[in-house]
Amino acid sequence: MHRTQIQLTENQMKLLRKVSRQQKQSIAEVIRNLLEQYLVKPIDAERKKRMERIKALAGVAHSKVTDLARQHDKYLADA
Repeated sequence: MHRTQIQLTENQMKLLRKVSRQQKQSIAEVIRNLLEQYLVKPIDAERKKRMERIKALAGVAHSKVTDLARQHDKYLADA
């Protein structure tokens, strides 16, 4: 872990203390959890959206060719 120092407003500190007491966590742990939610979870959500779009594309192009996997060289040569 890295140690850092930040300056907070009185109101921010008051809110952090309140959340810290409610969750029975240190202020540092509350801040780490908030950063995790703010920085990491949106990335995971975007990755999930991209995977859903990719899955939606599967099977979009239909072909009557049933042996394409085995005969792909033949079909490419004929193209």
